[in-house]
Amino acid sequence: MVKAVLFDCDGILLDSMDLWHNLEAHLASRANITLNSKQMDMLNRNTLRQTVEYFYTKYRLENRFEALYAYAYNYLLKQYQNSVTARKGILPVLKKLKNKNIHLYIASSSPENFIQTGLQKNNLSSYFEGCFSAEDLNKSKQDTDFYRYISSSLHIAPNQLCLIDDSAYALTVARIVGINTIGVHDTNIASTFETLRLCADYAIDDFSQLDFSWFDN
Repeated sequence: MVKAVLFDCDGILLDSMDLWHNLEAHLASRANITLNSKQMDMLNRNTLRQTVEYFYTKYRLENRFEALYAYAYNYLLKQYQNSVTARKGILPVLKKLKNKNIHLYIASSSPENFIQTGLQKNNLSSYFEGCFSAEDLNKSKQDTDFYRYISSSLHIAPNQLCLIDDSAYALTVARIVGINTIGVHDTNIASTFETLRLCADYAIDDFSQLDFSWFDN
């Protein structure tokens, strides 16, 4: 039985992946390059710090890493403050899970300030009991340590946790730890639906397809 659900933020709670892709394209434009599919896949897995490190190290867009990080951070924060919206269908999901007395947390690569700004803007903050930001914890969703850290912090066994995410790499790593997984398709840049079906316990195209009895098994 699932005791707690971990929600990815971007693409799952918030319709915000375009904000990240816009930042990546903007930095690429400053570097006078066009991102190829391999680079886009790599950047999709990154925290903000890792993305900035990539552009700083490879293209030297600023004289100091800290200056480029601050530029990218503020660029995205303004988007979360002004433009981000909740993903369609997410609010009924949160309400139903809370009614089932399931604890809700966030497990995201994004800085917590971005997450909380977006959730508050869309009146979603009150549904969550905590947030695990890979960026702020200096961890990565590509590493099993991130998910083991969450399990240990919550004192909940991995097999009593469920991760809802749109990225195959995150779902794959969480399953290695023993966490239940649900893949929800957002964009093919994150992962195709067919890929989600292969790496998650359960995959859906949108939240209207979610079977809530699954959390009781």
